[in-house]
Amino acid sequence: MNTTDPYEDGTLWTVRSRKPRRGHHKAITLTLDWTLDLAARAATVRDFRTELGDLWRHYVDYEAPRVTAACHLPADTVPIRWYVRGQDKWGAIVLSEVAPQQFLTGDADQAAEDDILAHYEMPTNVGTGQPINWLRVPVADYSRVRGAAGGALVQRHLGWRPAAFQATVNLRKLALLAGVYYPERQAA
Repeated sequence: MNTTDPYEDGTLWTVRSRKPRRGHHKAITLTLDWTLDLAARAATVRDFRTELGDLWRHYVDYEAPRVTAACHLPADTVPIRWYVRGQDKWGAIVLSEVAPQQFLTGDADQAAEDDILAHYEMPTNVGTGQPINWLRVPVADYSRVRGAAGGALVQRHLGWRPAAFQATVNLRKLALLAGVYYPERQAA
């Protein structure tokens, strides 16, 4: 295995709480979950039977421009939010925290105190004891997920998912590459 490849599915990590509780640790798999700001809101404002194309249209017409303006980003660009999801051997989600370094390009007031490493020690590989390389943690694949929450709206409609810890994406370019609707906006 190459040291730049994602960890294999099923790789187990020991995750220990920073709180002084005896024996509070977990052997779990870890995945990087992602979402575009307010994409989840776009997915919930409509009936669950709404087509993905309609949800995408709502997102790029109404939600994305607000995010771009609020985050002071270039036109048509939105931030990608990253979370760490931990699952036990039965697939139950037992951990969901903001990913480390999430706020490098975002809100500096929320920096490290809000990420996984504020609540847990650095995860280590159950088999080797080596600390985790966050850039090798698999990025969630929403291609077969039902619904449109999180990154599912984008991945299922456009066929795209970000690289680990990618900070932003230009929606106009993404829509052009995928051959889907994107609104014409007047230059400011």
